[in-house]
Amino acid sequence: MYDFVGSYWPLLLLLLLIVMAVLLRGRNSFFYWAARVVAILDILFLAWESLELKGYTVENFFAKNWLTSIPLLLILIVAWKYDLVGAVGFIAAGVFFLIYFEWGDFPIGVVPILIGILFAVSWLKKQGRSATTS
Repeated sequence: MYDFVGSYWPLLLLLLLIVMAVLLRGRNSFFYWAARVVAILDILFLAWESLELKGYTVENFFAKNWLTSIPLLLILIVAWKYDLVGAVGFIAAGVFFLIYFEWGDFPIGVVPILIGILFAVSWLKKQGRSATTS
């Protein structure tokens, strides 16, 4: 059976970002919320994919997610308050995933790098606002 969501995951994220840009236009919060929403969706997608591969048991969930979803979730928890941690953490995780996994799993590494870029832009915008208000 053809897996539409698995095949077009990065394109669906791009569509989500475009919709968010339209909804949040004129506000300074686009990159703040885009990074967090896309990170949550990526973590949920990776967890869902790992459960689908081996069955729905607690042991299989932790066995498959200790390398992908759980580290990204920990990075997101810290990054929710500190955007720079999110930028560095997600980019480093994406580079690690690109090196560790096969090239057939290319979106597994690319999406965290894109999330890291969103966190970096959010951090830079926040730095720019604090410099102009000082």
